[in-house]
This record gives sequence, C-alpha cells and structure tokens, in this order.
Amino acid sequence: MKISLDGKVVVITGAGRGQGAAEARLFAEAGACVVVTDVRVEEGRAVAGSLGSQGLFVRHDVSAQESWTETVAVALAAYGRIDALVNNAALWRTA
Repeated sequence: MKISLDGKVVVITGAGRGQGAAEARLFAEAGACVVVTDVRVEEGRAVAGSLGSQGLFVRHDVSAQESWTETVAVALAAYGRIDALVNNAALWRTA
C-alpha cells in the first residue's frame, strides 16, 4: 500500500545525512514538501536539492530557540503551513 502525503509539509531536523536524509527522501517520494534542516549547510543543501521542487533547506541549530523561530518562519513563508515535524537531530559524543 502506498501512502500519499500530497500537499503536506514536513520539517525534518538533522536531515543533512544519514537517517534524516533517508526520511526526507521517503517523505518526498510520498508527495510531501520537505523542509530539510541541519547545521551542516553543504550536506543539507545537497539533500534538499536532490528533492527538486519538494525540498527546501534551512540552516537550523535545534539547541537555539531563535533558530527554531527562523525555521518555522521560513517554512510558513514558503508553504503556508507545517503538517509534521520529524525531530531527528542529535549529538553523538563518545568518550
């Protein structure tokens, strides 16, 4: 069964690579517009670019409130709505 997300807008944090990038591709394949966010600008832009007209990149540091405000403002200006958030961003440190 194929899921249709046509007309939906999804913000995915940490989508510049790995799991977040894979999620961005899956949402776009299902028809959603995807706001790809990451602190890794080049990687995030590449993922958003690979989604064609369905992708939009926003540099986003999830640890900063003002960065959330900016991300929401850009998404709303571009698409007029946000239907879902995939809060994928994480920090991984080993000691």
